[in-house]
Amino acid sequence: MANKSLKSVLSILAILTILSGIGYHYIKDTSMAIIYIAVFYMPTPLYALSIHSLITKENLVLKYIDFKKLNLKKIISPILMFLTWVIIILTLTFSLAHFFPEMFSNLITTNEELILKIQELAGENASSNANLPPSPLLIIPLAILSAIIAGFTINLIFGFTEEILWRGYLWDELKGLGLIKYSLLTGVIWGLWHAPLILQGYNYGNENLVFGTIAFIIFCTIFSFAFTILKVKTESTLLCGAFHGMFNAFAGVFTILLVNGNPFIDGAIGLTSIISIIFVVFLFSYLYKIKFKFI
Repeated sequence: MANKSLKSVLSILAILTILSGIGYHYIKDTSMAIIYIAVFYMPTPLYALSIHSLITKENLVLKYIDFKKLNLKKIISPILMFLTWVIIILTLTFSLAHFFPEMFSNLITTNEELILKIQELAGENASSNANLPPSPLLIIPLAILSAIIAGFTINLIFGFTEEILWRGYLWDELKGLGLIKYSLLTGVIWGLWHAPLILQGYNYGNENLVFGTIAFIIFCTIFSFAFTILKVKTESTLLCGAFHGMFNAFAGVFTILLVNGNPFIDGAIGLTSIISIIFVVFLFSYLYKIKFKFI
């Protein structure tokens, strides 16, 4: 019965994802693209589970809105994991750019560079008289605080619409396989779910469609282990949504502050981030005494 239910949910998800990807094709070059992704693409895991629940008359949505499981100790866990990732990735970014400047990009450190980057992103007519901080690096602590706030407010909503499936329903269906198999399977599914967007130039550009899709599947698979640790530790799908929301909120910092960043190497989804996530996985699996086993 469980296998039949799982096939049903994933089939519905596949249909909704393909349809949403087709819709994105017609709107991706407009100002509505981000809104479309937020409303019609990102929530497809929630929509798929909701449709399955209506068909089977099961309550599979409210089950994962687990406010009653929350306490201060659990809430601190995603914040600590997020802050650890931030510290490691920033340290790696500065260090690797210093020792291997031909391969890794550094962060902007002067307002002159920041103005040029703003004009690059917003157009040459963008104002250069904005109230800039004394140093662009001051944006980082503000971004960290904003990301934590966003992760537990607006971004929690968007993060949860994904996590209700990845670390909610799929956790219940696949955790019996062992933490390693669960993390691998969920990560691959999560990565494949992004494929209709990446194959249209999202994240990696139009020159890297197939390679970008493969790279993001690898990224999601590794990141999945961090979410597994959080799920085991907190038993909360909502807190996985908060962690997801904090990550998404902070990722934009690299868009603003990286000098000629390569998405495959630098920033929130590049090699630097993957290495940082691996550190987080090893550190917190040790601290929380979580052993990854196949069975």
